Amino acid sequence: LLKTYTVTVKPATPVVTGFSPTSATVGQNTIFTVTGSYLTSNLALWIAECSNLTPLAGGTSSTRKWSCTPLTAGAKSVQIKTTPGGKLLKTYTVNFINTPPTVNSVVPLVAKLNELTTFTVSGANLTNDLSFWVDQCDGVTNILRGATQQKFTCTPKWTAKQHAGQVKDKTGGNILLSFNV
Repeated sequence: LLKTYTVTVKPATPVVTGFSPTSATVGQNTIFTVTGSYLTSNLALWIAECSNLTPLAGGTSSTRKWSCTPLTAGAKSVQIKTTPGGKLLKTYTVNFINTPPTVNSVVPLVAKLNELTTFTVSGANLTNDLSFWVDQCDGVTNILRGATQQKFTCTPKWTAKQHAGQVKDKTGGNILLSFNV
């Protein structure tokens, strides 16, 4: 024997190569995946404003998964660390989006000329940006904002005939419902 060496073998440092999805819907539980190599079972993921972040069983050295529920819309920070409180491996951004609004109905569809009328818009995920319009109906005013119902008033100033109306997700935005009064 000519010489004796001591070799210390250290575990490989995890390498993160991907994070998905890069967008998720507010209020919907979502599974997030981290990909790479040498990923350990104690790899740590943190996502801003995502409740109940929970690691999922069954990961491998190349794929780890977590689930959580996005709380508010917007771009959110993501951090991936070797362990909770450990070395930062990678950062990402995930975009949390609101569920788009849907409009099911507008009532009434009959209004009296020169008489203030209250229109009720019903649907889901309605926002404060919702826009309501009826041709030749003066003074459109929102009097109630809610996620499933909104109320608008205006005074019809047209001749007695049918007039077009629209509900949009915002002023100048996408049409959610077209109707006639």
